Amino acid sequence: MMMTKTQIPESPIPHLLSTNDAPTKEEIVFAQEAIEKAQLLLEQVSTADANSRKRLASFIRRHQAVLSPIRRRKLPQEIWLSIFSLVGSIYDLERATEGALVPAAVLSRVCRSWRACALESPQLWATLPIIGPPSASIWGLTRTMRQRFGILEYLLRSENAPLRFKLTIILPIADDVDTTPLGVIVQQAKRWREVVISTMNTSFLFLNSIKGRLPLLERLSIDIQSKTRDPVNIDMFGDAPRLQHVCLKGSLDNVSVSLPTDQLVSFKTSSATLCLQVLSAIPPLLESLDVIWADAQLMRSITLPSLTSLKVQFQSGPTDFLACLPVPRIRVIDIDFKKGCWDQQVIAALGTQLILSPPTAFSTLTTLRLHGCEQLLEGVVALLSLTKAVEDLDIFILSSKDIRKMVYINEDATLLPRLKSCTFVVSKNIRDQDFPVEALNLFASSRCDQPRTSEGTGSVQEVARLEQLCIQFATRKQARRQWTALEGWKESEGSQSSTLWELRWQSLHQELPLDTASIDADKEYNATPLKKILDDLEQLTITDGSDILVSFLYPYECDRADY
Repeated sequence: MMMTKTQIPESPIPHLLSTNDAPTKEEIVFAQEAIEKAQLLLEQVSTADANSRKRLASFIRRHQAVLSPIRRRKLPQEIWLSIFSLVGSIYDLERATEGALVPAAVLSRVCRSWRACALESPQLWATLPIIGPPSASIWGLTRTMRQRFGILEYLLRSENAPLRFKLTIILPIADDVDTTPLGVIVQQAKRWREVVISTMNTSFLFLNSIKGRLPLLERLSIDIQSKTRDPVNIDMFGDAPRLQHVCLKGSLDNVSVSLPTDQLVSFKTSSATLCLQVLSAIPPLLESLDVIWADAQLMRSITLPSLTSLKVQFQSGPTDFLACLPVPRIRVIDIDFKKGCWDQQVIAALGTQLILSPPTAFSTLTTLRLHGCEQLLEGVVALLSLTKAVEDLDIFILSSKDIRKMVYINEDATLLPRLKSCTFVVSKNIRDQDFPVEALNLFASSRCDQPRTSEGTGSVQEVARLEQLCIQFATRKQARRQWTALEGWKESEGSQSSTLWELRWQSLHQELPLDTASIDADKEYNATPLKKILDDLEQLTITDGSDILVSFLYPYECDRADY
């Protein structure tokens, strides 16, 4: 029996296989010819010759990589450095979890050129991995050493860039625990720019030395994980000349925090006491206020001249609060009424404010979110008629009659004419026969097919095109019951986007079972419907990308879970 060895072709561009350099036009042709030749050989090689097939496949992959768009459309290194710095600055410290890789660790492992760019971007390395003392075990000591060396390496590579990091101390620190990592980061207090602290109330003793040493601190978030009967005074952040954004949440009973209130731009808290402490100083620059457990006394006789965003979750007595709502420049109102805290005067009070306020006061209102007041349906519809400039609406689902008021008829008769994004929340108590399918279909067909306004005065009377429609169900079971009713949604006749009907509304979601998004879902189970969707997308002819609409159908979980 005669055996022959398959000859692997020589590469015409060997100098490009071990680099990330972009090929020239001539080298692109050489690479394409080499790939075609190797593919022909691969078809001729017997499946029994696994080694040759493997080598040919590797040859093809390496040459295909040379033709990658990321090489052929090579960006200047200065742009890569700017992108890397931006990625590091927008990394969400609040949601960072133990063991999660920070941007520097991810980007520096992609390829040699990216690693070189990463090493030349100090701002990227200024976002540190989560810092926290381990246990006193042998494994804990090993982790302490690794963490200490890791922090020192990040500090070295970040040069003098302002630091961003999350400090986590979820258990009391024992006497025999090595706190070296904490000491290292405390020594760099002058470089702190954004800090998230999730800790026991007693652990702030480790931060006493940073007082008066925070010249760059701009953002601070504190989440206290334990309750205490003894008073706790957190005073090390009161002298931070650039601190503008503060979030205080967790177990805040008997806790006082010193803050430079006159320079705050945004403030978020789960403590009515701390909120009142800040608002009593009437911060002149405060633009965003987010508070839970609010009561009627919170903002009585307080005027916030710069406030543009108000997010409040009421537990009781909101009527008086709304009656004296001091919002001369408000753009965002987000109100959540907990069960049993509303009464018939709540929405009327807000409506009164809209009517009695100066002409410019609520003409700037563009985002309105109201949850938990389904029983006040008629009052809410009357309220919406006073908010003609609203572009983003998030509210419990309206009745069929009221949804029809949002259907485009003419500029003067259409409710919320500037609406661009709409979210309807469906209560678990709504009956299937009361679900307004026909009205939603009419509303969607009417408002989603409106062309974007390219000319005109820009007044609130111009009817805008609805770009996003979202329906949130309380449970998956409820969503399944409405599935059949919603799957018939199609665009109206004469639309300019007839090729997109398979993607409009719920048709994209019909291909995916509701359990697809589950963490434990089987990958193979999800592969087939996903592949079908991608195949359908390839067959579409889309002449105008701006005509693609977005819609969602999914159950919602717990709202405002960060509290």
